[in-house]
Amino acid sequence: MKPPPAKARPDDFQTPPIALKPLYPYLPKNWMIWEPAAGKRNLVNELAQRKYNVIGTDVIDKPAHDFLDGEPGIKWD
Repeated sequence: MKPPPAKARPDDFQTPPIALKPLYPYLPKNWMIWEPAAGKRNLVNELAQRKYNVIGTDVIDKPAHDFLDGEPGIKWD
């Protein structure tokens, strides 16, 4: 993966959706998946396209949600 562009935050390293490929056999479709560091939502969008139940939160959201401070308020697996 390439480093972030110069105008991006220095900690902005988005996980590419291909990283999910080895996990699909282990992710039941009936689970609610929480992506707690969703960023630009690459993984959230990929999982949703494949018909998984998924939510994403991030500190860059408005309102911000820091997964170190608490859960998203819904049941997740």
